[in-house]
Amino acid sequence: MKQISVLLMTLLLAGCGFSGIMPEKYDGEAFEVDEEAAELYEQENKLLNSGMEDRFHFMNATVQNTAESTGETVMISSGSYEIGEDIEEGRYRIGQGDTSAGALVTYDSEGTRIVEIAMDYFTEQITLDLTDGMQLDYKSRDAEVELIPAGESMMNITADESFIIPAGIHEVGRHLESGEYSLVTDHLPVQRADGEKDVYVNYLSTSSYIVNEPLLEEEVMDIEELLVTLNEGDMIITEYPITIKKE
Repeated sequence: MKQISVLLMTLLLAGCGFSGIMPEKYDGEAFEVDEEAAELYEQENKLLNSGMEDRFHFMNATVQNTAESTGETVMISSGSYEIGEDIEEGRYRIGQGDTSAGALVTYDSEGTRIVEIAMDYFTEQITLDLTDGMQLDYKSRDAEVELIPAGESMMNITADESFIIPAGIHEVGRHLESGEYSLVTDHLPVQRADGEKDVYVNYLSTSSYIVNEPLLEEEVMDIEELLVTLNEGDMIITEYPITIKKE
């Protein structure tokens, strides 16, 4: 418990640089404030897209649609797979196999990386949205993992109760209801229906990894929530789990 508490404090302090507590200089050089980025964060709790492409890969591409079909169960080993040839188009979740290590990376038909999901203790729930022409890379030393059709059912989100959105791509109106949500954890990457890319940030919170850690159930965490409106056609494109609450 002490180790977890120390980790939590470290992450909270790391966020202080974005909430007003930060040094004025680095390596003897004064920081220059990006006024446009500061204003966007102050007014809308968004990160400025410029320079964020290496951190949030989905900004480099536009996801046109989510899969229409259910796909077929398949076991894959380390390698690259063409969707529509090696793997049927569809939405998949992880079934049997080694989910303790490795990574799943998806690319669009132009070869642009969309998401890279690290497989570990915190990302056992993963949804892969694979459409024809995409490429899936499974990176692992010698493991195998099973992909099971996930179907098109709407996420069961109850008002005023926290809910974990799995790593992957999820379309508002098809996989979760449109409306107002509170972002409980730190980031919410969204591709809007018109193609605009938004990354909402909640630096007065912490990551889903910490919030949903069973060992922290007795810990008191002062977490402030951030209200975000999600409209039909918007897509949440995330490489890690996100905790939200339906208003």
